[in-house]
Amino acid sequence: MTPQFSTVLLYWLILLLSLGGCAKTVTFTDTPYENPLADYRYSCQSIDSLTVAAALPALEAQFGDQLEASAYRDKILAALSFYPNLRGIDIRLIRRRLRTSMAARPLGLGKRRNRRTYAVYVDDVSDKPADFRNASYSAQVGCFIHEFGHISYYVSRSNAQLATDGARYVTSQRFKNKYERIADRLAIQHGGGYYVYQYRRFTFEEAELPEAYLAFKRRNYTDQKKLLARHIAYLRENSVEKCVDY
Repeated sequence: MTPQFSTVLLYWLILLLSLGGCAKTVTFTDTPYENPLADYRYSCQSIDSLTVAAALPALEAQFGDQLEASAYRDKILAALSFYPNLRGIDIRLIRRRLRTSMAARPLGLGKRRNRRTYAVYVDDVSDKPADFRNASYSAQVGCFIHEFGHISYYVSRSNAQLATDGARYVTSQRFKNKYERIADRLAIQHGGGYYVYQYRRFTFEEAELPEAYLAFKRRNYTDQKKLLARHIAYLRENSVEKCVDY
């Protein structure tokens, strides 16, 4: 076992085992959900800060009690609007150095599924080749939509399954690719695929990444053209009459 592998594996285990005794019981919400940003689901139109600002009171009422975040709160709430299944789920924003822009992880392996807290880690504290804050507002929302695809996946997994996933993530490039594709697929199914596409376009076309970092991104993430094609294909397969110009 190499030192790098040991460090990554230890990182996963700490994330899964941390905060084991301080989570509150989650109340899953079954009440009808009126999405103030419904026009943007399954769409191909950019979302802007003024639109989100007008929707914030309704989004706070739906998601605010379980969200621990001050930075990027409007963008996070906009992204959560695509995931009504995450109402009642405790989510915490944590700022720290990462290899990539963001990461989502469960906090506290060993607790019952309805007592978990989930973290979205954001790297805005180090110099990076691609600073997500340089992306458009709409693309930044898309980055959070991708991370909530991961959390939507975690919510469906048992503790044993999460532990297995963590081990496979650090030992198998094939599983790592599958893991990212799952988040993209869930984002598309929840209607946010276009915004993930916008962030992926920023990463691969606009950010002028160094070749080594770009190769890392290409190893792990679906490129923007394939992602947009999958978004459009999902709309056509489900008779969603949006994005007719694509």
